[in-house]
Amino acid sequence: MYCPKCGTQNNENAKFCSSCGYLLMQATQTSEEQVKTVPPVKEDTSTEEKKKTVNTVQPTDKKSTNVQYFFVMLAALLKPATVLKEDLNKFNQIKSSAIMTLIITAIATIVKLITSMISAVVVKEFSWSAGGYTTSIAWDNLSKLNYVDIIVKNFVIFAAIILAIAIVYYVMGLITKKECNFSRLLGISALAIVPFLICSLVLSPLLSAIWATLAVPVTLVGLIYTVIMIYEGMNSELKLESNQKYYVNLICLSILGIAGYYLYANLITESINDSLENFMDFLK
Repeated sequence: MYCPKCGTQNNENAKFCSSCGYLLMQATQTSEEQVKTVPPVKEDTSTEEKKKTVNTVQPTDKKSTNVQYFFVMLAALLKPATVLKEDLNKFNQIKSSAIMTLIITAIATIVKLITSMISAVVVKEFSWSAGGYTTSIAWDNLSKLNYVDIIVKNFVIFAAIILAIAIVYYVMGLITKKECNFSRLLGISALAIVPFLICSLVLSPLLSAIWATLAVPVTLVGLIYTVIMIYEGMNSELKLESNQKYYVNLICLSILGIAGYYLYANLITESINDSLENFMDFLK
């Protein structure tokens, strides 16, 4: 070992320095105590913790993701302004908007199928003896329904309405040179149509069973609610300001209204023609 005072090399077991006589045992004890008092160096566990964190991240549960869509739809009814500004970031990808569109379309189609089945089963006939309409249950009418036609037709109609709203505003955004994200526009369209579907497919049939005149006002309320959500959502997304937001929405809503009117008129005409054909067949 080396003497800490003069630097002379000595034997490992020497007690004194052979050159200056320094007590080497004291130096050895001092060095050992210093080694003991030195705190142990902590290992860098940041890398290991990161690995553990990465390994413990669980994959996204598809069921929880699907449940989120239903909560977003519910929030669109209760607090539409918050949803259209905050939760709309969930529809930055076309996949999320497409899933939302499919969910809303599928639910509306199922509700429409159920109401068609109820309308077929519950038969109202005018009775002279009773002096009014009587209600009877005809379960055999269920076999007469064309379920494929009802499901396919209504699914296409509801999906076309949502897509039409998004496409019209997307084209108008391109014309006015606004930044357009079709996925977000599709998400707005899907959420905005929810009030109209609920009022027209659920509340209107239920209230009409109590009082027939309530069906039209309830449907109008749902339509107005939907128009307001479209107006606010599209203005926020396309960043329309001043007079531009009025003219853009006027043009887009007019196009959608005219197209919807002709579509609705054709459906009514078709249903009337079918009724006349059935009546003529009955007379034959």
